[in-house]
Amino acid sequence: AESSNLDEDDFRLTEIIRTHAERVSHISDNVLQLSRPGASSPQHIHLQDWLHDFAEEFTRSGLYSAGHISVSVEPAGLEAYMDPSQLHQVVWNLCQNATCHAGREQAGFRLELKGSRREGSRRPQLDIIDNGTGIEPDMADKIFEPFFTTRSNGTGLGLYIAREICESNQASLTYFAAPKGGSCFRITFPDSEGLSVA
Repeated sequence: AESSNLDEDDFRLTEIIRTHAERVSHISDNVLQLSRPGASSPQHIHLQDWLHDFAEEFTRSGLYSAGHISVSVEPAGLEAYMDPSQLHQVVWNLCQNATCHAGREQAGFRLELKGSRREGSRRPQLDIIDNGTGIEPDMADKIFEPFFTTRSNGTGLGLYIAREICESNQASLTYFAAPKGGSCFRITFPDSEGLSVA
């Protein structure tokens, strides 16, 4: 691939090799992460400030256009109890998945990060909502299974790892179809003392 006189066919073959090598490397990294999960250090996170900082970082990354991601938290002082770096990893993965599936293909695609308190419970929750095409009902029950993917370049481990990270923080990650179309991934955090309640 470093040769200056590769013909077009050889260049195409080296690109195929590079793409698949990167995919194998990504799978290996994910499997290693599963076998050696990092210890979590949960702490109280002011969701409104954290989400605004996250949205700015995500748009700066070039993965998504500024002005098409919104943040809302009610009540404004809502706090989550989770390891901040691990929460970042989970939310980044969910937002990246959403933009990869629909963001570059669908005009008017939007992301919403919505913090609220679970109805009938003290537990805070965070919804990552998009207005994309959503997930087929027959696929929705499988998306958290390891190695299940609908993308040709996917590993099928991203959502599985995201759920495992949440559970290691006594949180949960669930999916349901968004009421107005699209997808909603919900992180439900432990209560304010860091202990899960029904």
